[in-house]
Amino acid sequence: MRISSKVLRFSSVAMATLVLGLGTASAAVVNVGTTGPGSSNNAVVNTSSNWWSMNNNWVSVTNSNSQWSTSGSANVNGNTNGGSANTGSANNNNSSNTGVGVNNGGGGVAAPFAWGGSSSVVNLGNTGPGSWNNAVVNTSSNWSSMNVNGVGVTNVSNQGSMSGSASASGNTNAGSANTGSTNNNNNTSTQVGVSNGSAAMPVGGGSDNNVVNVGTTGPGSSNNAVINHSNNWSSQNNNQVGVTNVSNQNAQSGSASSNGNTNGGSANTGSANNNNSTNTGVSISN
Repeated sequence: MRISSKVLRFSSVAMATLVLGLGTASAAVVNVGTTGPGSSNNAVVNTSSNWWSMNNNWVSVTNSNSQWSTSGSANVNGNTNGGSANTGSANNNNSSNTGVGVNNGGGGVAAPFAWGGSSSVVNLGNTGPGSWNNAVVNTSSNWSSMNVNGVGVTNVSNQGSMSGSASASGNTNAGSANTGSTNNNNNTSTQVGVSNGSAAMPVGGGSDNNVVNVGTTGPGSSNNAVINHSNNWSSQNNNQVGVTNVSNQNAQSGSASSNGNTNGGSANTGSANNNNSTNTGVSISN
């Protein structure tokens, strides 16, 4: 029983050394020998490598623009020789350019992290008759990566323009009555780029070389040798994209009148124009 106790203490030291060496090639040697009859010998080596990476990105872009322009009124009334009545133009212009870039780098695992490459040796020999000998080597590598990307883009443009009224009335000789033009222009460009790199598997650290040697055990002994090795890899990408573009525009030309004149000029209203240009690009690379 004293010899068995020494074996267990040696195993626990080997386990502690391996745990401290996560992500690198590991090596452990366990020797069990010269044990008495009917002894119970247990040697266990556990090697575990765990790596977890998570990128959580939330990008929110809001562009809001509200504009209103009004041209004044122009009147020519009660004149012998009246000039022209002209209202000025009413214009609104909006230009928005937004660029957002998020780069999380590569999704793969670079050195020094590497799975594989463990090398453990367990030697069982010179055990007494009727002894129970158990050797277990467990190696596992667990790698997981998750990218969560949320992109929200909202562009809102509210514009209104109105040209004033122009009138020429009650004149002997009246000029023209002209209203100015009204124009609304909106130009929005939004570019969002999210790059998580390539979700590559971890870099190999070499082949596993775990060996259990059982030799010269006593008559009627029970010997058990097990080597377990597992590699687990998972990658998940969760992308949420919402884009909203809203443009509300109102353009109204004013009224033009030429009434009650002996010699009346022309009455002309200006043009009313609305222009909207939206360019939205969302790029996500996992």
